[in-house]
Amino acid sequence: MKHIPYFDILFVVICAGVLSFITYFGYSKLLSQFSVIIAIASYFIGKYAGRFELRRKLNEENNTGR
Repeated sequence: MKHIPYFDILFVVICAGVLSFITYFGYSKLLSQFSVIIAIASYFIGKYAGRFELRRKLNEENNTGR
């Protein structure tokens, strides 16, 4: 059975929601001014999610006896 990368899906949904919120309320200039901060935050969130996903996979492998 294939495992769904829950954190990847959650990250995409949260980013889409935040970007929709920013666009809806007209904060587009704010987004362009602080794009580096947004990129760095995305990097660290992705790094944490990847580490969490790897830890989960290793625990599953250890539990199945592989």
